[in-house]
Amino acid sequence: NTNPKPSFVGKKISSTFFYSNRFGLLSEDNVIFGVANDNYNFFAKSALTQIDSDPIDLNVSSVRPVTLSDVLPSPQGLLLFSERQQFQVYATDASILTPTSAVIRTLANYEMATNVQPVDIGTTTAFVSRVPGYSKLFTMALRDVEQTPIVVDISKAVLEWIPDTVDDLTTSPPNSIVILVDRDTSYLYMYRFYNNGKEDLFQAWVKWELPGTIQAARIINDAVTVVSQQEDEYTIGAIELDELPSGNAFATSSGFTGNVPLDMATRPVKPHASVEAVVYDSTNDITKVYVPYTPIDDKDAVMLLTVPTADKGTDAALDSDQGYWAKAIERIEPSTNYHYFEVKGNFTAYADGIVVGYSYDLEAVLPKFYLKTEEGSDYTASLTIARIKMSVGRTGALRFKLKPTGSNEWKNVQHTADGDTYAGDTNPVVQERVFTLPIHQRNTNFELKVTSDFPYPVSLVSMMWEGNYSTKYYRRS
Repeated sequence: NTNPKPSFVGKKISSTFFYSNRFGLLSEDNVIFGVANDNYNFFAKSALTQIDSDPIDLNVSSVRPVTLSDVLPSPQGLLLFSERQQFQVYATDASILTPTSAVIRTLANYEMATNVQPVDIGTTTAFVSRVPGYSKLFTMALRDVEQTPIVVDISKAVLEWIPDTVDDLTTSPPNSIVILVDRDTSYLYMYRFYNNGKEDLFQAWVKWELPGTIQAARIINDAVTVVSQQEDEYTIGAIELDELPSGNAFATSSGFTGNVPLDMATRPVKPHASVEAVVYDSTNDITKVYVPYTPIDDKDAVMLLTVPTADKGTDAALDSDQGYWAKAIERIEPSTNYHYFEVKGNFTAYADGIVVGYSYDLEAVLPKFYLKTEEGSDYTASLTIARIKMSVGRTGALRFKLKPTGSNEWKNVQHTADGDTYAGDTNPVVQERVFTLPIHQRNTNFELKVTSDFPYPVSLVSMMWEGNYSTKYYRRS
């Protein structure tokens, strides 16, 4: 009886962790640290004398009901998260954590979705807050121990865009990326930024729609690894975040090396030892490309030709027709139940260079254009956009669409065609290119959209416009 039981006995444990050479637990409104360097021991060595290695049992008593759910380490101490408050555990003398030096204090009072674990983004922490109808993403940066943290709603620019059904969070600090996962749907919500050490110079939000239903997603070794369900089976896919892949290169030319931008991309695979991976049906003039997964119903795929591994660096690479693509239709053989894609024509000669998968449908709607001066953007002037120049890098084909104000129909805008933009018999991907679009419309009379469903990479670098600007003779003060 002289050695009290730890406070988690008889209560629910919500989280476990290791911190400062101690095994820790969260239980209701208590945080409990075991004996230093003695895992799973939560009892003091002596009832008469307290020593530095004894267990630590702290309560985050507050005027609000608190149930601790998650922890994250930081240089300033241990962060504790609950549904409505955030706390910090630290040592008063800035040394090791002991029963006499351990202190707990309230950091902030922000609501947090407890079913989404907070994550570390290098020097800051991110957590999700849920309100009726949508979710918010906050970052919290700690300062000195006695100072309040800096909390920023980084989802403010896309208010009400992130659904309230997101239930997972993953990050990659080296790539400055945060991904919100909406499991049991097909969507990932990505936030990417660039910080120069003082402030964020670039921030962007993107939504990815993947084939199938997402079961889990994590960023591992600079690749977004996704477990998804298609039909009645599960697949594991990886999306490289780096410009150059860390694995095998599917596409190669003098100007482009990297994985093809196709979802669920795969080489042909033999369905049986006695059946080739690529088979030509001369009767119907079609090529069967067998794949290791069940194709998605009512969704056409793409067959892309790349340089076969055996032909790389040889003269035969010139005859590989790399970059050529064709529509592939999903099929199942009734007699064998083998899964394959059907492509019109005979492609057996390219069997070693074939890649099949599903195209990404890129869509970026650009905001309205205004003249920006030192005082800010001029919204009252008369501005007619004559042409728009879109600068891209390492990009294939693009489509530009324009929609007049008040219309629901997007119309194609033909850009100025440039000749000799890439080498023959190679992928139509160039390192740098400028698309010039004729517009000749008032800036408030149209919307512009950039789209691409081609099996080539897209990298939008910058944009500029040319036009006629008039102040309407307004006097500004």
